[in-house]
Amino acid sequence: MILVVIICVGSTLGIDTTRSKVYGATASMQLTSQNVSQGGTVALQPSDIATDIQLVQSSAVEAIVAASLGQPAPKPSVTEVGITNVLNITVAASDPAFAAKAANEYVSAYIKFTTDRFANQTQQEEVILQSQLTTLQSEINRIETQIATNGGANASSAALNTQLDSYVAQLDAVVASLTQLQLGQTQVPAGALPVTPAVSNLKPISPKPLTDALLAVLLG
Repeated sequence: MILVVIICVGSTLGIDTTRSKVYGATASMQLTSQNVSQGGTVALQPSDIATDIQLVQSSAVEAIVAASLGQPAPKPSVTEVGITNVLNITVAASDPAFAAKAANEYVSAYIKFTTDRFANQTQQEEVILQSQLTTLQSEINRIETQIATNGGANASSAALNTQLDSYVAQLDAVVASLTQLQLGQTQVPAGALPVTPAVSNLKPISPKPLTDALLAVLLG
């Protein structure tokens, strides 16, 4: 039995010495909400965080990382830190310095992607609101001209005043939405903030001779 264990341990250690070393590096970032309403920024929900985790690992973010690295990007492992809005992004590679650089690039790439996405979305919304603003102002001007033409208190003028009040209320709502949108552009431009950068770790995450040897003893 002892001989079997010795053989198992020796074989395991021998295999580990021939395996390529893999190093890991972890960078962290804090997610920020880009959900803006008239009441301000809406807090992130668990579903938002789950979506963001998938987004970090998406092909769109990976493409940005690959462009920064000048070579194909390794796949990241993304985990939420407890019940916080902080994500750990871990990258494994044969070079510890490259692993750290890649992990940091994923943080930068996610921030760039969400910043560009938010800018595009708000720009599109702003175009729609500006169009509504122009239309409503045109209607208000038209009705005010009609009221001035009527020049008196009559049924027609009363109906026009009712229409005018409605359009003015709609205009006020559009102006408020536009103001909040423009405020949101300055307050929450990015979907995350860097927390802790990754650094080179010279201790490989694989292989682990001691751990593998212990397993060989237990299984032997």
